[in-house]
Amino acid sequence: MPIPDGPEIELFMAEVVVADRAASARWYVDVLGLRPILDDPAGGFVLLGSGAGRVALKGGPTAPGRGAVRLVFRVADVDAERARLVGLGVAVSGATESAEGYREVRLADPDGTPIRLFSWSGPREPGG
Repeated sequence: MPIPDGPEIELFMAEVVVADRAASARWYVDVLGLRPILDDPAGGFVLLGSGAGRVALKGGPTAPGRGAVRLVFRVADVDAERARLVGLGVAVSGATESAEGYREVRLADPDGTPIRLFSWSGPREPGG
């Protein structure tokens, strides 16, 4: 819901600090299928696209307990995506059904950033 007479605001990207920018970018592209938009090795930065969203990876020191950041991606078929990832050797949780009407799996990137993949269980998205 927009704020009356407030600024129009749009989330441009989520930025995740990673230990190895190049290796993490390869993982997000090769494993999750994100597309490269911008790569700045000198600045230690890469911008990846996912549908209308963007994820930025910034090289730098990482911290344990990455629970403050969680990336959530919608996929067409979470069970098929889980099978694909398991086939690549990625550790992925079993799929669970939520009361909100979606199925999800959980995994982590090479730096331990939590990632959730979900697909809607019903024929339509909420609000759609």
